[in-house]
Order: sequence, then C-alpha cells, then structure tokens
Amino acid sequence: MAGNDILLYPESVAETIKRIKDGVTKGTIAPEVIDEKVRKILRAKYWLGLNRDLIINPETLNSDLQTPAFRALTRDLCEQAVTLVHNENQLLPIAALDTCTFASIAIGGGGINLFQQTLSRYAPFKHIVYAEKPTTNEEIESLLAQTAGAKVVIVSLHDTRRNFNRPFAITPATIDLLNRLQQKARVIVSLFGTPYALKQLPITSAVICAYENLPDLEVAAAQQIFGALPFKGKLPVSIEGMYSIGTGYETKSLNRLFLGLPEQVGMSSVGLNKIDTLIERSIQARIFPGAQVLVSRKGRVVFQKNYGTLSYDSYNEKVTNETLYDVASVTKVAATLQAVMYLQEQNAIDLKQKAAHYLPELTGTNKANITLEDLLLHRSGLVAFYPKLWERTKTGGGGLMTEYYSSLKDSVYSMQIAPKLFSKSMLKDSVWKWVVQSPMRKEVNGKYPFVYSDLGILMVQKVIERITNQPLDEFLSQNFYEPLGMMTTSFKPLDRFAESQIAPTESDFSYRNQLLRGTVHDQMAAVYGGVAGHAGLFSSAYDLAILMQMNLQKG
Repeated sequence: MAGNDILLYPESVAETIKRIKDGVTKGTIAPEVIDEKVRKILRAKYWLGLNRDLIINPETLNSDLQTPAFRALTRDLCEQAVTLVHNENQLLPIAALDTCTFASIAIGGGGINLFQQTLSRYAPFKHIVYAEKPTTNEEIESLLAQTAGAKVVIVSLHDTRRNFNRPFAITPATIDLLNRLQQKARVIVSLFGTPYALKQLPITSAVICAYENLPDLEVAAAQQIFGALPFKGKLPVSIEGMYSIGTGYETKSLNRLFLGLPEQVGMSSVGLNKIDTLIERSIQARIFPGAQVLVSRKGRVVFQKNYGTLSYDSYNEKVTNETLYDVASVTKVAATLQAVMYLQEQNAIDLKQKAAHYLPELTGTNKANITLEDLLLHRSGLVAFYPKLWERTKTGGGGLMTEYYSSLKDSVYSMQIAPKLFSKSMLKDSVWKWVVQSPMRKEVNGKYPFVYSDLGILMVQKVIERITNQPLDEFLSQNFYEPLGMMTTSFKPLDRFAESQIAPTESDFSYRNQLLRGTVHDQMAAVYGGVAGHAGLFSSAYDLAILMQMNLQKG
C-alpha cells in the first residue's frame, strides 16, 4: 500500500502472503495492483535473462556483480537520492570556507568514516567519533566541549543494524545534544538511516536524509553540503506531522571539484589502474621515493592515489593526500599569474605599461623600457639565470659569509634559508638591488628573443606587491587559497605545518650543505625569503587540481 513492489526482510513469509490475500479479499488492495507488481518483477527477470538456464560461478559472483559500470550506476543513483528536507535560511550549500569554523560528530558509525573524510576535503574540520549512541548527560557535556568554537557543527547519525526488524531508535540524549548544539552553532544533521527516523529528530538548521549507511551515500552527502554536487532527492514517504511525500529542497552546484568514478565521465577504471605499474616501477628504479597522482575530468576527481614514502631512508613516512611538495616553477602559474589575472580583471594593472611605472627604481636603468607583457612572455631581455645573487654571499672557500648567515635564528638572523640556516632580513633587499643591477641580453634584429627568465617573474612579483601594498603570499592566501579551501598550499610551509608532512627535496651540497625539507629548493627564492614569484610555493596534487579547475571555469 506504500507503493513497494517487493517486501524486504519480512518477519514471516507465510504470514505476509496471508495478509496480502486478506487485503485483496477485503478490497483494501486491488487485484490489478498485485498483477502490475508481479508483471514488473517478471519483466526485470526477463531483462536479466533469468528465463534461460544460467550457469553462475559462485567464486566470481562478487566481482561479476561489482563491475565498473555497476559501481558508476550505484554512485549516480546515490548522488540523485540524498534528500535535503530542511534548509533554514538557505544554509546549504555552504559557500564561504574562509570565514567559518567547522566540527563534525559521527554517532554510531564506528571510526572516522568516509563522510567525515570527504568533509575534510572542503574545509578544516575537528572530527569527533562516538561509536555508540550517547545516553548520559556527561557524554553530552563532553561532546559540547569538544565542539566549542565551531560555527557549524555537522552531526551524522549512522544506522549500522544488521537486523531491520526493530526500528532505528535515536536516544533522548542525542536529541538533547542536537537541541543544545543548536543554541550555540548552526547544526546540520545527516541521517544515514530510514527516513521514518526523521520523526524522532528536532528541527535543526539543516536536515539531510541519506537513507542508508552506505559509503557512496556518505561521499555524496558530504559533497552536497559544500555544493560540489547539488541536492536533488525527494522523500519517497510521508513523515507524519513533519514532511510530506515529495519533500526535498533542490540546490545548485557551486562548481567545486568533486569525487567520482572514471566511468561517470567516460573514462576507464582499468585503463587508469595502469598508472600503478608506472609509478611502482619508477619507485623501484629510484627515480623518486614516492608520489601523488590525481586525474580529474569534467570537474570530477576520478583517480587519486598516493605511492611510496617521503624519502628513500624513511619507510615509515608514507605519502598521503596531505603531503606537501615543493612545486618549484609551478609557482609562476599557481601563484604569480593568478595575482596578475586578478588585478587585470579589476583594472588595477596594465600589461602594456612599463614596469618602471610601478617600480620607479627601474627608471634610468637598462630595464626602464620593459613592459609587463614583455616580462610575462619572457622577451624582456633579462638573463635566464643569475647565480651571482647567492654566490655573492659565499666566501672564497665556498662557505657562507657570517655577514649574512647564522645556523641559529634570532632577532637579527630571522629569515629562514634552510631548516638549519638563517639570514639577515636585509638580504632580501640586497637581492632585489642585485636584480635591478643585473645585466641584459643582446638584442637580435632590434628585439629581445624569448628567454625563460626567473628574474622577470621576480620583477612581476614586485609589481604585484607595490599595487596591492601586501606581500605576495598574504595576498594569494586571502584571495585564492583560503576561499578555495586549498588547505595544503603555502609559501614557507614550516610556519604552518609539521616537517613530517613535507617531502624532502634534496641534499644540497653546493650552497646550504644540508637536507632541504620545508624550505624552498630554488637558491634565488631562498635568498629572497622563501616567497618569490618564480618559486617557493608548496602544495599537494589535490590542491593544485582545485586551482586548475577554477581556471578551467574561467575564474
């Protein structure tokens, strides 16, 4: 009578058949309804070829059913099914990531689950796991204390029953927790269980029904909260006194990077799995000790794996999604060029203008007529590489001048050059003076040929900082990395992250004479304080994918 064609988990098959027969006899169930349901079931059996004898190998049954196409279909269905039944003041999807603090409480789901792991892809979270349902006031007080300071608290309720004969009960203590949380924060409840349990829940800022405790539903719901996917689901049943059948708020995607399977975007899981062999062979050949690999298409991450370790000597330090790498000259694109495009869009910079317009110290020098466009196109006449910038700080015997360096950090030697090497902050000013004084290349037929130059991008950085009146790293963090949720992208990562999270770059025997880990590999960027237009950025594959997807979407 509720519209189902097949009853799952009937307590008694014989009694169930008798009740249906009684319904037909009494006229509460029409025979035509029974006929139509049976027809639908028979059609499904014919579609599957069950009218023919089939030989099924039980040993391969699971793999036969779990084909990539089946998994993609299941993921599609889950993404369509999750239902937003209450959305106070259009809280969902959450758009602003850099002005909010988040916490999550998983009740009844065991350890940290896929729901919480997926939430962490979009914003920094404090995750709390409560394997059992809370029952005492002491448990409530503990959970409230752990979420202190969070502006948004996401509570997930997980139905892990194996026997569905009993209803999914939500304890009075859980209801009390939700009510008290609602008094101090915006509370989002995600129910991974039967929609009939909604009747037990108080009204919080947002309520999501995800129907079952399935991994695909956990991943979908977390992404929908942050707008990576839209909410589309509708309640298939009525919840007496609260929600009518068909209830469900639809939301729009915020075009954030989201997760999926290769087959959902026309790619092949089998084909992408060949990456494993390539990377593992490279590790065995000692081309590198470890790597992150990410593949995204049409805004959907369809392959993300980590391989190996952070160094050849440390087998306990595994590469993870959060491992940071020195991305070297990718800094030019992922940092400096982002700022230039932003300022150009705001009409705050003119690429046809001479750099000397923004940097008066270039006036009267051999760089007075260089335009910003020349710098960006590497046709400014600047030399490609100028080693004298840091060579000037070395002694005749190859050591480092104490005039510039110390192995200990103090108020004078405050700028970190390497993990155990610091310089006077005025070194950065000296470097810029040396850049201004650097030689130029010779013209060819009245023009400077294309020569890839770090000095030119360093000059672009200086222009950006003069226009914004702000250091490049601060400007990028405030306008790009934090709003986009790029939590592992940073200049000078040792200021924010543990050294154990950062992959070593090299053992530098020519300049710093130590292992570089967390300080920039590029020598010129190092003497410039670790924040340079051409190098110095540290990031992860996932964060770079976020930034590049934003660029594919034209900002």
